[in-house]
Amino acid sequence: MEHGTPGRYKYGCRCEPCKKAITRENNEWRLKNPDKFRANQERYRRRNPVARKNAHVNRVEAPFDDEALAYWEIIRHDPCVYCGEPADTVDHIDPVSRSRRSDWMNLAPACKPCNSSKGTKSLLDFLAYKELTV
Repeated sequence: MEHGTPGRYKYGCRCEPCKKAITRENNEWRLKNPDKFRANQERYRRRNPVARKNAHVNRVEAPFDDEALAYWEIIRHDPCVYCGEPADTVDHIDPVSRSRRSDWMNLAPACKPCNSSKGTKSLLDFLAYKELTV
């Protein structure tokens, strides 16, 4: 099979054309089978109630304290620590889901794309991921 052919990715190829082909194939299936797609989502939610129930617990358990808010006011005009673009969000260096910390020493300015792509990755995992995707 040549690269980009749907089905090739399923057998282990991880190149970009194959990834795009399988994504396109999945999206087409979702559009053609909306009822089956919804049923699959519901089945997942029923089988994994804890995953859905605790999805946002970590944010609630780690609110910003006064020092963290003051620190954010100081660094909010600094560039993104990951790419150098203008920062418009605050990022937790150690993800809240792992560290449960929102103190000022765990905060850094970040642009929205970097903050979103970092997600719950640790700093080292994210830097390695960023290096691989560039």
